[in-house]
Amino acid sequence: MDIFSAYEMDGNAVNKGIWADLMLMGNKIGAVRVRPSDPDLNVEYRKALADTGVLFSKLRADKGEVSDDDQTDRMIDVMVETILTDWELFEEKDGKDVPIKFTKKKAAELLRKLPKLRKAVEQAARGWTNYRKSAAKEAVKA
Repeated sequence: MDIFSAYEMDGNAVNKGIWADLMLMGNKIGAVRVRPSDPDLNVEYRKALADTGVLFSKLRADKGEVSDDDQTDRMIDVMVETILTDWELFEEKDGKDVPIKFTKKKAAELLRKLPKLRKAVEQAARGWTNYRKSAAKEAVKA
């Protein structure tokens, strides 16, 4: 196996994201375009996680704790700013599937309302890390 293909990623894909199908009971219900949630690949994600740690430290100092809702809200903001770049999602209106236009504001809204969608985005973004781990394992076996 070529060492460069085992460890390097397409820079354009890392910056813009890759498409991942959203499946429900074996049916494709949409797709999301995600950047990796691997801090080694996604510098903005790494910085956002560091900023989140600082924010949570301040909240703990001020309030004594950080609520689950605060943590979820912050991680949704991180996902919208650093991971989710586009989607192909639809909602039904008058019996027709109408595309939902992607905006960061709409993404944050839907990720808050639909925890299962949030999980699907998280899984798609983690797929990059899983790819790197499997590629590295294969390279080590060679």
